[in-house]
Amino acid sequence: MKTQFRSFRALLLVATLCIFHFEGITSDNAAGTMQVSQEAILNGANLFDGTTRLANGGAACNSCHNVNNSAVLSGGLLGKDLTDVYTRMGDAGLSGILGAPPFPAMASAYNDNRLTDEEIEYLKAFLQFVDVNSDGQEADSNDEIFLLYGPIGLIVWLVLVYFFWFNRKKESVKKAVFDRQIKPIN
Repeated sequence: MKTQFRSFRALLLVATLCIFHFEGITSDNAAGTMQVSQEAILNGANLFDGTTRLANGGAACNSCHNVNNSAVLSGGLLGKDLTDVYTRMGDAGLSGILGAPPFPAMASAYNDNRLTDEEIEYLKAFLQFVDVNSDGQEADSNDEIFLLYGPIGLIVWLVLVYFFWFNRKKESVKKAVFDRQIKPIN
């Protein structure tokens, strides 16, 4: 099941890349222009949502943050939405924040679980891709599924509870003892 989910996610991300005719994103950083590959973006997506564990055992970014991308499940709401973080922070800003988080929640979460340089590069590539292609993307909230199947699940649960409780004991557990003690009195 997990392998099927991973291959489906990879296929979905590659399809998203093809839809936007993405060959690579160029980025200006201190070292010059950097070409970001589709493999780096896929690795970054896997790190972001926790499909691939971080090397030092830190929490997945998706547990606190969200991005508007159909290839990644919607994430937590504790941290800021990172859809346009690459435009706001730039390459150097993201490197600094991912390397040494200044925010208290992030600093405590990654205190003993620092990101490696390779993980930082993959995450930057993914966040850059999300930022560039955010116009046509929406986060998948699955609200329709909960609205449709929630009431159906509730009804099924209530029917099951009814059938299991139908044959429950209708009298007190100690009724037989009580009746034996009352019998000589009557």
